[in-house]
Amino acid sequence: MYTMKEKFVARLVCGIAGAIMAISAVAGGLPFEIMSSYVDGFIEETITNDNNQDDHNNDGGTNDGGTNDGGTNDGDNGGGGGFELPTGGVARYDLYGTDTAGRGTIPFPVIWPQAPRITRSLTVTNGASLATALATPGARINVRAGNYGTLALRQDDQIWELADGAVFSGLTATGRPTRVIVQGGVINPGFSTPITLVVDDFVMANVNIPAVFNLSFGASANMSNRVAFIHNTVRARSAAFFTPGQSASDVGAFGSDMIIAANYLQGGMQPGNSGAEPALRVQSNIRTIIVDNRARTGLNGQRTKHTYRSHYGNQDYFMRRNMNEYGDGIYFQPRANQNAIRPSNRMGNHWVYDHLNYYNGPGNGAGPAGIANSHRADVSPTNWPGRLVAINNRAYRPDQTNAQGVLDAPGRWRWYPKSGDVLSNNIEFPYQAPPSLNSWRAADGLPPGADH
Repeated sequence: MYTMKEKFVARLVCGIAGAIMAISAVAGGLPFEIMSSYVDGFIEETITNDNNQDDHNNDGGTNDGGTNDGGTNDGDNGGGGGFELPTGGVARYDLYGTDTAGRGTIPFPVIWPQAPRITRSLTVTNGASLATALATPGARINVRAGNYGTLALRQDDQIWELADGAVFSGLTATGRPTRVIVQGGVINPGFSTPITLVVDDFVMANVNIPAVFNLSFGASANMSNRVAFIHNTVRARSAAFFTPGQSASDVGAFGSDMIIAANYLQGGMQPGNSGAEPALRVQSNIRTIIVDNRARTGLNGQRTKHTYRSHYGNQDYFMRRNMNEYGDGIYFQPRANQNAIRPSNRMGNHWVYDHLNYYNGPGNGAGPAGIANSHRADVSPTNWPGRLVAINNRAYRPDQTNAQGVLDAPGRWRWYPKSGDVLSNNIEFPYQAPPSLNSWRAADGLPPGADH
């Protein structure tokens, strides 16, 4: 019999051999145009096989035929079970480890961060040794327990291993650091201070951020690329994970390859805050994978907002087996510019499977099974050329009284379906409380812990 920790380590094994994958970048045009040749086959198979409606006691879902026989075989290209990072506890998360419903291969290339190139080891015990480590590229840095100032990243090729008792007052990145891992410890800027990181090939894992204004991977036109955000806990006044995307002055600025897995993300968490941002908001990103996360927006009794949000410009966006413990569920929306949707704001293909939405708050409500794709009639093939596939998602709501569940029940925010969209087996049930945090982690083979 394996312990929960052993199960977790088995899924996050460490070690690396040689150079990392070489995956062809998506080149030219928008990704949803290039990917359409195998996206079509994936959706056709889904439609053909999705005839089962299970009851609310089987939230693991039925096999809705999500196998992508025409898709990219990412097992040979750094996919869900790929290589391991040399961090002594952080590795590529098994993106398929909880896929009990047989959804199949993620239907686009899975591109992980490149590993740091390490040539030396350092130990941090005080301010002087921290200053030396911050200035040293190619270093594996062990940070002993203690209270430190800001972890001010500015060098490439670093692994920061923070002891359980290591506490930093902030985190910054200058000059776009590349191939950096931050693992463990506590980073606590407070609810008034944001963390804004413009980075490439970046891993954050097993980090506890108990109070932050928001955590952002990008700054307007400067977006991050190849970020793996694994098994962290974030408690934010605004968004707990955010990619800001382009504004009117920087059309066409995209980030890429966000892998967000097994985190506990809490947005709108300061008392008196209105829950003005989702816990997780991604926009203007190419290839996003969101798997096995738990999230909420707002404190109990506060007005909430949608908890997971895909905003304008996202291309190839995959969600599976995430949970919303409080808030309005999942929301997809192109940029609200009904007169002239710019090409760079258009939405690509989105998939969402096996989501659990426990809605119990004075929020805006949500669409069928806690998912909505707009609250304006601005969703069209012009500004959302990609397809939306939503299968086997569940919502638990106080305003639902039918114990047998209601298929695609109406909510305040309605779907505006387009030709080619697939909505199937999405059911609302009467409200029940979500499982405890530790029992949810145990179901995924993750170690318990209130922090991370």
